[in-house]
Amino acid sequence: MVWQDKIKQALELPGKFLVNGGHAQQAIPSQHRLFNAAGMGAGWWVMDQMRHIVFGLKMKSEGEYEEVKREDVPEPLRFLHKTIDWDPLSDSPKDQWKKLVYELFPGMGAGAGAVLGSMYAFELNGRAQQFKANELKGWDKLKLLDADFAAQYAMSKPLRILSGIFGTFSAASGLTFLYGLTLNPAFSSAAGTRVFRGSLSKGNLAPHRAAEAEIGMIGAYIDEAVKTGKVSDVWAQKFFDRVLEPLFGHELKTPEDQAKAVGTLQSIVEESYQKYNQNGRPAKEITEAVTKDIKEKLGNSGIDETLKKRFGLDPKKANFGNANPMIRKFYEAIGSPGMLKGGPEKQTSSSALPLLGAAAGAGIIASTVGAKGKSTSADGSADSDNATATQHQSPDVSGKTAEQYAMEALALHKAQYQGQGTAPPDLLKWIGEAELAVFPQHRLDCAIGLTAGLASAGNLAAIATGYGLDKKPVDAAKIPTFLQGLKGVIKDFNPKGLRSRDRWITYAQWGIYSLGGLLGVRAGSEIAYKNVKVKNKNPHYLEDYLPRVSMHQGDNWSWLSSTSAMLASASGLWTVPIPGLNYGLSLAGRTTSMQDRNFMLGGGLNHMLSGASTTSFMRLREGVNYMCHYAAENPAKDPTDIEYLAYTVLEPLFKDQLKAEHIQRFTEAVHEVRDHYWQPGGIPKEKREEALAAMREVFTGPGLEVLLIDVGLNPGTIQFEKLNGMVGKIGNVGISNQIKGEQIAYQHALEEHLSTYVAQGMITQERADWVKEGIALTNRGEKQPALAPTTKEETPPSAEPEQSKKFTDKVKNNPLEELVTLSEKPGDWRDAARLSKEKLAPAAIGG
Repeated sequence: MVWQDKIKQALELPGKFLVNGGHAQQAIPSQHRLFNAAGMGAGWWVMDQMRHIVFGLKMKSEGEYEEVKREDVPEPLRFLHKTIDWDPLSDSPKDQWKKLVYELFPGMGAGAGAVLGSMYAFELNGRAQQFKANELKGWDKLKLLDADFAAQYAMSKPLRILSGIFGTFSAASGLTFLYGLTLNPAFSSAAGTRVFRGSLSKGNLAPHRAAEAEIGMIGAYIDEAVKTGKVSDVWAQKFFDRVLEPLFGHELKTPEDQAKAVGTLQSIVEESYQKYNQNGRPAKEITEAVTKDIKEKLGNSGIDETLKKRFGLDPKKANFGNANPMIRKFYEAIGSPGMLKGGPEKQTSSSALPLLGAAAGAGIIASTVGAKGKSTSADGSADSDNATATQHQSPDVSGKTAEQYAMEALALHKAQYQGQGTAPPDLLKWIGEAELAVFPQHRLDCAIGLTAGLASAGNLAAIATGYGLDKKPVDAAKIPTFLQGLKGVIKDFNPKGLRSRDRWITYAQWGIYSLGGLLGVRAGSEIAYKNVKVKNKNPHYLEDYLPRVSMHQGDNWSWLSSTSAMLASASGLWTVPIPGLNYGLSLAGRTTSMQDRNFMLGGGLNHMLSGASTTSFMRLREGVNYMCHYAAENPAKDPTDIEYLAYTVLEPLFKDQLKAEHIQRFTEAVHEVRDHYWQPGGIPKEKREEALAAMREVFTGPGLEVLLIDVGLNPGTIQFEKLNGMVGKIGNVGISNQIKGEQIAYQHALEEHLSTYVAQGMITQERADWVKEGIALTNRGEKQPALAPTTKEETPPSAEPEQSKKFTDKVKNNPLEELVTLSEKPGDWRDAARLSKEKLAPAAIGG
């Protein structure tokens, strides 16, 4: 019945799409992605080592650097040691330019390595050598299918370069979509595949490969003809759709012309069948003879002549490289159309490529210009007359939002460098910060997992069916002894057969193969981030709980990235910006979640995707850690970014509750600790360790909680399920109770901390009650307004500290008790934290 046939066809669609868009079976499955990632990692590592030598500094984390000693540098490279003298946390224009170079070093290596890795993949499978051989023959002497191959392969070159450019950026940059948008067509062009554009009947191969594949299938149709006495026209239609239409669609424009071409193909096959189906010839001999005859007429050696005689088509007028029209148009746009029309010619110079590369990312990146460093004052300028009469310059808070205050302060502090040179433009700063800052371990592990998973599952399926995905029989002698029992479990299977049974077994085989890839990517991703789960295992304070929320969300994103990794370039899903379908986007969601980072895109995209307020990738834990290093090592009296950093880490947590007064008070706390150590020219090197420790006492762990309460922000009212923008919302699917559980666990921990803070005189009982009230309101779905910062009158006296030896022993492993113990002086709690350093190390601090 008709409706039954329609149901069967609908059920087959997923299987057909999987066969069409899955990773082709090769000696090394998904080898292009593997070598691209391996080359990227190798290039990154080499240039990372070089920047360590050239700058004499190794970055341990954002804002934290360790010195590279000359004696640790290989002797042949010692002449390069510290050839660039750089203060990494200085805001001066010259140091900002050096910072940009430092950030770009490994990215350049990663990009070059990715391109070389991609090229090596095609050296390995022989297509690069085939292209070179065609060059030696001369473009004007190539046959039709060789010319199509040459044109198709040539189109991959500029795309490969662009993929190297976009591949240098981190997941937080948001440019992984553009990376996939260039890497996939680069592979598709060089590999000779056809990208899915809505019709599965078109297949997944370019004409030069499709011709060979379809001729390889003619035997199945001849076998059927021997049994039924009639040659099906399905093969002729497929050959037309997959070989002739991409090459001569501009010549065969009308339905009549197309039907005539299909009819001619059908006649060729029927003539051959009738010729060899005589005198009771065995079916096998008939099939072999017809296959050989069709190969001679429509294969690479004979198709040119056949097209002229039987179709009236001139091979020189073919549209070479037209399997993917959009890629072809792109190639023509950059100035190399000679390979594509009127016969293959030597490729011309792609002088437009650098401009195109810049333009490709400009639409996304340009919105970041001015996102950091813009003043939101009425005239857009930074006027020092707006500064208050305090020791440190800061804008007036009156009538300003938190964003306006932070950005105006940023512009105000930048003004101190006027006359000292021009700093890098905001766009270049953004590019530097968006570069791969760490070894691309996750990309590499996922690529390794994909290859291992595809190879393992593919081999198992091949042993069970007796055939590989390439339709070739498995060599029984190569099957391991422990897998001999699996051999031939699936009976009566012909991979080239036309029966429904054969098709469904093929779908199942591809399904097992692809499932192996999915599980391999999932395993690789888990291995890459196993340290994250260890680090987040035992949370105590706010900056411990928030990364756990991102981590849980990242677990969901792992399945999205693994699922999207199952399908290859031919699927076309890399053009669809939907998580779970697009591998680049899904991988970015997974990476940023596990790293607890924001997307850096401007124009509101960062807020939509990550809930971020600025184009910085840093969230609370990484942000306050960076701020501690930045405040301790920046030489200026008024570092440029303090208010900006405060706004960056606080706004996503407190949103509209955050006021300019809160940013001001938070910044004052930084200066109160910093001023104790600072001298003209910066905090002396011998005092930086002590200054950093004091900063960490105040801005991490219990200190951060007390500071937030002190400035009037209640950490207990942060709604975990609403964090991290769209990435968080997608990550919350199915685990909302787990995210809510993290929030409740933190609220309970905070309530326990409050009693200690009150007992030690760090906050008043009134403030503690206010925090508890906010927790209760939040859990009822109500909002609690923020408070104004604590006044001096409200600041409680310090309680008597506990001095027992037992307590002193405990504090070594308990940051909360350590901070409480050190808060021995009366007055503001920040003073106590600072002054405690004098007690611990008076010689280091000095007078």
